[in-house]
Amino acid sequence: MKFTSNKFVYFVLVSCFVVITHAQSPANDNKSETSNGDNKITGKFNSSLSINHFKENLFRLRIKHKKAVDKLRTNGNSYEYKYKTIEILFKTMIETFKSNENIINNVLKIINNNETFYFTSIEMKQNVSSVLENISLFSHIALQLPDMTHRIFRAKNTYTWKNKFHEILLFANQTKFLLDDKTIDLIDLAFQELNITPRLPTYHNPYSSENKVNEKDDKKLNKKKDKKKKSGPQMARQEL
Repeated sequence: MKFTSNKFVYFVLVSCFVVITHAQSPANDNKSETSNGDNKITGKFNSSLSINHFKENLFRLRIKHKKAVDKLRTNGNSYEYKYKTIEILFKTMIETFKSNENIINNVLKIINNNETFYFTSIEMKQNVSSVLENISLFSHIALQLPDMTHRIFRAKNTYTWKNKFHEILLFANQTKFLLDDKTIDLIDLAFQELNITPRLPTYHNPYSSENKVNEKDDKKLNKKKDKKKKSGPQMARQEL
């Protein structure tokens, strides 16, 4: 496989991933509440300051993800190059999710058993951030390059991958308070695209080849209708 001068796009995406796997720790607005030197609780994470800081970090990274995926989608590199880039990213994401499985389960237990949400360590904050940022990047890829994403999923053990992403979706749903509204919508649409959750009747992905074909057919049909109609107000033509 040849890697053209546009190969820097791959490194942009990998750089995004590196940022993800070494996520910045959210502000610890409450200092350590430990006693007798035991690292039991490093701080409450239910204050608006901590949550807002967490959201801002994720928001900034989401914008970077979008730009990187936009670049990958629109550059002149070959299909094989793009496919390989995404495949590598997905594999690495899956490994990251697996390596953080204990953290995910612990956080879900904390949420389910306590009204007040606590992180037991700074490391846990970083790992939670890593998982959520990976989900965000994955969602951008799944939505902007849906046909390629479906092909990669078909080439893998679909049951294993989908089962893993079901767990990830559960985690994302239960940590929504750490995400901004647009990121929540992004994740929801990505899981609809992959049929991990049922698609709503209103679901539409303009990047899907199926939708592009339908849109072309609609345009042809509208042109035929337009020719049959007599000249009318411009607004009426625009509404077709």
